Amino acid sequence: MLVWIVLAICASAGVARAHKPSDAHVAIAVDGDRVHGSIGIAVRDLDGALDLDGDGDGRVTWAEAQAAEPRIAAYVAERFELSGDGARCELALDAAALVDFTDGAYWTVPFRAACAGTSAFALTYRILFDIDAQHRGLVQVQTPAGKQTLVVRDGMPLAIDLPEQARPGVAVAVASGVRHVLTSPPYLLVLACLVLPLVFVRRARWEAADAPRAVLADAAHVFGGFALASASSMALAAGGVIDLPARWIDLAIALSGLGVAAINLGRVVAARWDLSCELGLLHGLGAALALRALDADHGALALLGFALGTAIGGAVVVAALVPLLFVIRRTHAYQAILWGGSSLAGAVALVWTYRFL
Repeated sequence: MLVWIVLAICASAGVARAHKPSDAHVAIAVDGDRVHGSIGIAVRDLDGALDLDGDGDGRVTWAEAQAAEPRIAAYVAERFELSGDGARCELALDAAALVDFTDGAYWTVPFRAACAGTSAFALTYRILFDIDAQHRGLVQVQTPAGKQTLVVRDGMPLAIDLPEQARPGVAVAVASGVRHVLTSPPYLLVLACLVLPLVFVRRARWEAADAPRAVLADAAHVFGGFALASASSMALAAGGVIDLPARWIDLAIALSGLGVAAINLGRVVAARWDLSCELGLLHGLGAALALRALDADHGALALLGFALGTAIGGAVVVAALVPLLFVIRRTHAYQAILWGGSSLAGAVALVWTYRFL
């Protein structure tokens, strides 16, 4: 009899289900005082906290989640806080979306935070702890120096150590300057047009130059003026002495390419040093824009390194072009490069000019 009772109890017993602790996924990106990220909370957990299932059918639809979005946002804002330098960051939530994870749908909302500073950065996370003591907040913090993952298991404030991003050294600034020159078509175009006529001289008529040393000295003279003028205007722009809209600078650089191409086609080689200085002033302003985009907090060493890098990059281009032009100066290939190259450079510069008008 006892055996039958035990069998009956076993047959009537339901399937036991283990409780899965609830998780939420938080991503925080910190770059200086700029902080943004996202919060992802399982819809089933939000339903347990806020009763999102309006029709009671056992599942939460996107329409029901959207209808409850103000309540969800208020719930999250009360229980999620970032602070920097001892002051609470102002949190702004953007439009939410449902994101599918392996364990179900998550209500995911991007956020932006305005912080007084991030030298002392902290997170206070209390989402879902009031209904689930086993809840975990999985927090991933991304900074320019690297990535770290934290797990929040209670509602206590959590200090987040942000590794200090090392400022780029002079060598990095020099490399950035070289890269700017070698990847800047307007710079390369103007530099090429400047040195194209240097292997010809005007005597009774236009003749190919005879002395390579004189050509090299002329090239060094021209490029030296260009590099010095470029470094001067770059320093003035970086220091705020010259502050022109980027669009005006881009337009002026495009016009400079058109002008130097026209001068080549007109066979004007006199005052080439003066021309190189004027062009260098314009391209220094363009280099200052590139430096500003690379590092908004650049110092004197970064400026010096970047200027040195642009000079090295330009010198490499000139050193590669001038000997080649000298070797072919008496051939039809040189004439084709001089006339055809200058015409093509003018056409390209005209397109750039039209683009920036």
